[in-house]
Amino acid sequence: MDVIHFDDEAFNNAVRIETGTVTFKLCINQQGMTWGLYQEGISHWHRVKNLTIPSNSGVPPERKLIGYSGLSTAWINRINAQKEGIVDPQFPYRWGYCFYITDDVGLAEFFRDWEVREGRQSYVNEVWVKDYAVWARPNKIWIPEHSGDLPQMNNMNWSAESSGQNQEARDRTIESKWGVKAPYTVHWMPGMPIPQNQRITEMMVYTQTHWALIDVITLTNERAAELVAKNRTPVSFLPPAQGVEYHAAPGDQGRGAKVCLASASYGLAAMPSLYQFDTRTTHPINAPEVDTQGTIDFTRPFVARPRLANGFRELDISKDADIRFKSTMMYFTPEWADVHVVAWDDTTLYSAIADVCALAPGSLQYLVGEHMRNLLVNPDDPAAVRVEFDRPFPTPPKVVTFLNSLDLDKSKGWRFKTNASEIDVNGFTLHLETWGDTILNSAQVGWIAYPEDETHIFSTSVNTQEVRPFNQPQATQSKALTFTDVEFWKKPDVFVALNWIDIDNKANLRVRAYVDSVSQQGLTWHIDSWSDTVLYSAGASIIAFNP
Repeated sequence: MDVIHFDDEAFNNAVRIETGTVTFKLCINQQGMTWGLYQEGISHWHRVKNLTIPSNSGVPPERKLIGYSGLSTAWINRINAQKEGIVDPQFPYRWGYCFYITDDVGLAEFFRDWEVREGRQSYVNEVWVKDYAVWARPNKIWIPEHSGDLPQMNNMNWSAESSGQNQEARDRTIESKWGVKAPYTVHWMPGMPIPQNQRITEMMVYTQTHWALIDVITLTNERAAELVAKNRTPVSFLPPAQGVEYHAAPGDQGRGAKVCLASASYGLAAMPSLYQFDTRTTHPINAPEVDTQGTIDFTRPFVARPRLANGFRELDISKDADIRFKSTMMYFTPEWADVHVVAWDDTTLYSAIADVCALAPGSLQYLVGEHMRNLLVNPDDPAAVRVEFDRPFPTPPKVVTFLNSLDLDKSKGWRFKTNASEIDVNGFTLHLETWGDTILNSAQVGWIAYPEDETHIFSTSVNTQEVRPFNQPQATQSKALTFTDVEFWKKPDVFVALNWIDIDNKANLRVRAYVDSVSQQGLTWHIDSWSDTVLYSAGASIIAFNP
């Protein structure tokens, strides 16, 4: 999979279609290779390469049955050999050259019998993925078959160039209409919504995903008949807890549902889901608590416990004791998370807001972590540390850092900042720093890393010094921000968390970061203080994504 083929003739996409091991990029503008086309090709290659990165090098991959298919012996031999030629262009493919899978063994038996009537020896096969966690990575899109949104292919009667153009047009349509980039799988559900126990669902797995992840187990005709007679329960292509039963309604509303399903992974699994905990939902600011606890109920249950990242976007803390606060989520399940915002010793925390990103266990293109610098335990604890990723990225990723715990002495100015530098495919340098006369006792920051070419996600760091210098403090500041080089198919959700504070210690620590005027094109960020607080500067990390 380490080859990218650029070509201005669509029929040459056969190198991708028939082998599954080559990335193909069509040069459609008759200008030959351009820098933009080169970048698109590299980005496509990165997404394909991600299919070959194991889910966890220390744990055996989980094989899982995802469906059935009626296949000729020639097809079966191609799949089992894992050699070039896994697709045979001499067979008819109305939705493009790909592997057709059904969730119903009875439908697979129907296709087996159809192959037999065509004169080919055929069998029902179980379809398995080699690594179920990796299977969650490629994009998924569900569309009612009767919708007419995509042109069918007639490869048996078309020229190779026409069939090739159809393949490329399908990719362009799915990307432009629903924001889903190849490699993807397409799911057809005739006349959605249909109850799960009545549906006939097909899934088309295109060759790069097929080559990387799919195995088959051939069933005898007797075993297939036994399954048909005893068990017609559809197999879930992905876990039901991640949203198997999506429905599309007619017209524009249905098109909207397809857009939702076309997000970067099935059941919204590949993108973060955003939650927020505000201590004021538990107690008023004039009745502060040392440990404020609340429960976040996930909008959709996960298959297993998600990975969680959290950071503070708002703080209101008394100046009369050291500044001590942290957010923790020690107890959580696939359905909920127990959130604690904690102050300790004599610190008074009036209110706080923490943003929480929940990542599905199968969303392995995202890595998250935390690091604490504790000078009370180790006075030589360094301000910069090297963080090694659990597994390497194909190219240096984007890394976002944010604050989720801090302990500062009350007697000096309150200054802290965190950022990432020296980012490469294996890790990065994480900074937890202060300056001036600030006395730092401890700090903890969280981080999220994701592929630099990940679609439908934008991240940046903003700071009040973009608006005015630090030595001209003011209570409110804001700035419009445009999502450069990122397209969203609907208004994104936005994670906001502080990564920098410089606040005078003569009044309470009060700082708030938030966004408004959010659209598909951009947003306006705000970083404010209030009352008598003197805010010299502050910064925040922003992550916008389509859920």
